[in-house]
Amino acid sequence: MNSLPANAANNDPIPAWAWVFAFALVLIELIAAPFAAATLDTARDLHWAHQIASAQDFPLLGPRIADSFHLTSLWFYLLAPPLLLFGSLNAVSVWVGLLAALQYPLALLLGTRLVNWRLGCLFVATLALPSLASYTLITWTHISVVGTAVVLFGLALERDWRQPGKRSALWLGLSVLLMLQAHPTLLALCWPIVWLWWRGGDRLRRGLLIAIPVVCGLYSLWMTLFDAATDGVTHTTTLSVLVGVLMEAPGLIWRSLVYGADASIHLAAFDQTGLIVTLRGMLLIMVLAAIAGLIGLLLRRSDGSSASSLRGLAVLLISSIVLYGVLVSFMRPFTWWYMMLGIVPPTALLLALGLYRLPKSLS
Repeated sequence: MNSLPANAANNDPIPAWAWVFAFALVLIELIAAPFAAATLDTARDLHWAHQIASAQDFPLLGPRIADSFHLTSLWFYLLAPPLLLFGSLNAVSVWVGLLAALQYPLALLLGTRLVNWRLGCLFVATLALPSLASYTLITWTHISVVGTAVVLFGLALERDWRQPGKRSALWLGLSVLLMLQAHPTLLALCWPIVWLWWRGGDRLRRGLLIAIPVVCGLYSLWMTLFDAATDGVTHTTTLSVLVGVLMEAPGLIWRSLVYGADASIHLAAFDQTGLIVTLRGMLLIMVLAAIAGLIGLLLRRSDGSSASSLRGLAVLLISSIVLYGVLVSFMRPFTWWYMMLGIVPPTALLLALGLYRLPKSLS
């Protein structure tokens, strides 16, 4: 895990059809966006976006999370432009759909920068598979952009790994800030930053450039800490709680990945039994093929430095998935489905990596 594969972006450019594939998925999500249903959170977001667009008010606090603290108001300000320009609910839906669907071209770019455009295309495809994230197509709020935010964070990690410096450190800090506006549980994906900061040199300045955007951007958290500190409730973590969380995490990860995908298949198939069985079978075959590719990658030790780098990437992704499940389990007594949305992009990239390596694993 000492290096990533050599960047093939310059000598193996992304073909035009790969971009067409990624933007075709963007178009599909844009077409589906106006059919998304509004929720109470959507109504709240639209209210404040309208206040901004009409210059009636300019909020400093954003969406309230778990009835305990607020995100920043960046999300409200992101929703204001379509209301200002078009004054239409459909325009806002399409705008949010665009922000969410940008994950596909960004995934193509990330996969290409990690290995080559072939992995990028596979990443786009696995990201579009039925999953827990499919439910964000039904409605829209700040969780709709979790995928885009996580892939952006991945691009920031890749850049800092290859070219550590002050600019890459600042980009890391800004990408974390954006992730936390999508949902605070994504903080559980941020642990590789400590590793990159340590290996990148110039630790004081780079550390400040990473931390300052995050700390300043979470001013809303500091503004609500006093309320949390004076709510009269004592929050205690005991050994039994710790053991319970560790025992629950594997089940949480399994349910998020397997039940999330299966429920999305039911949703897409309109409960038609034949279609459900067909989609389940196709997805199962693809997942088994990816697992076979990963097993071959992890067990074979004679494939040279390129395979060694890919093994490091696989270990990083598996670690991220496991740690995400464990850390999110700690965050609230009950884990809602949307708190596990951050597990989808690293799982999709892991599946893409397995499919990419499958031919060599079978040879």
